[in-house]
Amino acid sequence: MTKGQIFSLDFLIAVSILILGIGLLMNSVYLSTYEAKEKLEKRNLSEKAEAGLTALFSNANAGCDVNGHYAAHSINLSKLDNLTSTDAKDIALKKALGLGDMNVSLEVGGNQKINDGMNLRNIYAVEIDVMACENSSVTFTALRNCMNGASCAGPITQKKLKIMVG
Repeated sequence: MTKGQIFSLDFLIAVSILILGIGLLMNSVYLSTYEAKEKLEKRNLSEKAEAGLTALFSNANAGCDVNGHYAAHSINLSKLDNLTSTDAKDIALKKALGLGDMNVSLEVGGNQKINDGMNLRNIYAVEIDVMACENSSVTFTALRNCMNGASCAGPITQKKLKIMVG
């Protein structure tokens, strides 16, 4: 009996091509599932950020008083400061936003109201222009002038509000 060849060169090439093909297929499946999870997480973060802004603007404890009514997309800075607690996590304001279980960063006109560090992989940020006022009541004329861009002075000013959720 003569000794035969156990593995031929064409068999080794075919097996290596098959293993390479299976590896590429597994890699593409992994990447597509990762992409789907990433998209779902981003959508959840965007929904939470938008819900937090809606809660902030619909809260009577944060809006500007305009002759007994609360102006839409307005922030009363002194009321917002009252919601900010002394601990690093700002639990009261995060609960008012409905984001108690999330990492949140809230900035109004360059002043940090909440800062959870935000050293996260996934962060969703929204930046909008808002009307900001202090304790005093705002007149309709001052609000209209500020909205039309004529002058934002006195009891109401225009500021950037930035919320980041992670």
